[in-house]
Amino acid sequence: MKTSYTEHNFGRRFYSCPNYKIKRTFGFFAWVDPLMCDYGKRVLKRMRDMQKRLNFDINEVQILKEEVEKHKEEVQKHCVHEKKYKEEVEKHRKQVKEYKLLWQ
Repeated sequence: MKTSYTEHNFGRRFYSCPNYKIKRTFGFFAWVDPLMCDYGKRVLKRMRDMQKRLNFDINEVQILKEEVEKHKEEVQKHCVHEKKYKEEVEKHRKQVKEYKLLWQ
C-alpha cells in the first residue's frame, strides 16, 4: 500500500504494481480510501509539514548535543590544565617564601 502526495489526492492510499514508479507497470491500480474533502487534505498537509519541522528540530538538537559534548570535553581539558597550573604556581610561591626566609 502506498500513499499519494499529489495535490488532488493528497493522503489517499492506494495499491499499485510494484513497478508503478518506473513506468513499466502491468496496469494494476486500486484506491483504498475514498476521495477526501479539501479540509481533510489541508489538515493532512499541515500534519506532514509539522512532522518535517519536528524531524528537522530533532536533527538540529542532536547536532547541538554533539557540539555541547565536544565543548564539554575541551572545558574539562582546560580545567585539568588550569588545576595543574595553579598547583605549579602555589609550589613556586612556597619556594619563593622559603628563599625569602633563607635570605633574611
